[in-house]
Amino acid sequence: MNFLNINLIILSFVIIRFNKFVTSNQTINIRRYRGIRLNPDEKGQYKVKLLFPNHRRIITSVTDGPNIVFKSEAPELVECVFVMYLYGAERLLNIVVGDGDDSRFVHYAYIGGAWIEVDDDTYMSMKEILRTERKLDIAEVFDKDTFNIDKHHLYGLPAYIIHPKDNLKLVAVYDNYHLIWQHEHPAHNAAFVIVHGELTTTKLVNVIVNGTQESINQYFMKEDDEWKEITKSKFYLELNALDMEVLMSQAAI
Repeated sequence: MNFLNINLIILSFVIIRFNKFVTSNQTINIRRYRGIRLNPDEKGQYKVKLLFPNHRRIITSVTDGPNIVFKSEAPELVECVFVMYLYGAERLLNIVVGDGDDSRFVHYAYIGGAWIEVDDDTYMSMKEILRTERKLDIAEVFDKDTFNIDKHHLYGLPAYIIHPKDNLKLVAVYDNYHLIWQHEHPAHNAAFVIVHGELTTTKLVNVIVNGTQESINQYFMKEDDEWKEITKSKFYLELNALDMEVLMSQAAI
């Protein structure tokens, strides 16, 4: 018997046991309710919290602040709520409801500023994306919980080598919200992002992609505030020219 089934049995028993002491229905507000962090299921900035009622409370609804997300119909009650967060924001809800004999799951995803009910397959797919897929914006504050970064500065421009932690999948790279690269196949993800120059002012980025059979090098250059893919030869011509500019300016000091 897995962890979730054990919890459902315990919670169902508690609700039945103390039902006679309750005179009014209550709600779980996901923004205010205390819960238990489920650390084994967490991954980087992906967090999971279990919210369950006090043993003397009957819960019939789930809210997000003043907004009702779910309301049960008798004889069902809300037994517990699993809340999935990414970067501190609530993204998915798994609400467990039961009538004392059987339990079922109701899933919600936060889409377009509202909670939308989704089916089991959609929920599982979205949960896997939340757990494993990440995007990188090189111009934003660096996320050390999600990525490793190494700086190399032998001569000319410094180079920053960035790669995801914990087997996370890097699926898109941005520069101040401007797209540099994104995966074109579900099996492709960026193993390394090499930024030549400072992160906020770079003009050259090399993305090493894990392909279906072999790694792929893709090269990008910033021109007129737009990122464009270029050939390897042009990339290194531009890099050598920028390196020489730095070396000449250092020699002139």
